[in-house]
Amino acid sequence: MMVRSRDFSVLHVNARSMIAHNNTMKLDEINVLAAEYNFDVICLTETWLDNSIDANSIRLVDYRDPFRLDRNRHGGVVLAYVKNNIYCDRPFDFESPDVEILWLELQTINSRSLYLVVSYLSANTTSLFKQTFIQLLNQLLYGIMPKENFSDLHNALYATPWEFIIMYLPNVDCALLNVTDVINQTLKTFIPKKIIYPSKRNKPWFNDEIKTLIRKRTRYYKRWRKTNNMNCKRLYNKLRNLIQRKIKLAKQSHNMSYINKLNTTNKSHADYWSLLNQFWKPTNNATTQ
Repeated sequence: MMVRSRDFSVLHVNARSMIAHNNTMKLDEINVLAAEYNFDVICLTETWLDNSIDANSIRLVDYRDPFRLDRNRHGGVVLAYVKNNIYCDRPFDFESPDVEILWLELQTINSRSLYLVVSYLSANTTSLFKQTFIQLLNQLLYGIMPKENFSDLHNALYATPWEFIIMYLPNVDCALLNVTDVINQTLKTFIPKKIIYPSKRNKPWFNDEIKTLIRKRTRYYKRWRKTNNMNCKRLYNKLRNLIQRKIKLAKQSHNMSYINKLNTTNKSHADYWSLLNQFWKPTNNATTQ
């Protein structure tokens, strides 16, 4: 299955053994697909790998070392390849030993942050899937939910008939649409809306991307201080450094845009001084010579 948007693409393959009897044909086919379509992420289920298979033997060109969940050479589990130019972190706290599910936190080249989940549901884990799925959703949403409404959200998610939404549909595309719609509708019910008015104190280079990153950094900081989770602290530090770089680049880009406008020759004196005053605003104590 291929999922491709304007700035992000994912390929999913149910491999049924990546290396069967030392035959690497399937891995070669995946390499060809990766080279032809340049997917950002490639997800594999039923890899049939164990710890005897070294990462060097299953690498893809231009991709990070694979993120793996292994069981044995006779069935199950999952793997994900992520392009080298995409920031990626694996939040182990979200994973469960009872269900074959791999979580990745990604930041695309356009600075979109998202979670990617790769899961394999075998007959032996069907009874555990619903409980584990709800626990993982709660863990993910806990950092953004108002605490007074969190128990209501938990109850609503737990009462959702996930078995019918996910397991009894003709294909995975229908299941994906159903899951997305149910989660969005539930969040709209239990997360209050808030109108945010732009502050007049915001600098002109303070764009929406920086604001979003700051809000995310604040959430991870609060979760780290409350739970002492070192994974949250690590993500907070990474976001803090990323925000500093983004602010520096935004300032430079904003200043260069004014310089380019000032260099335009077809401006009147009034336009010229209007731009100059926006770029350089003297203080009240400033005097002219």
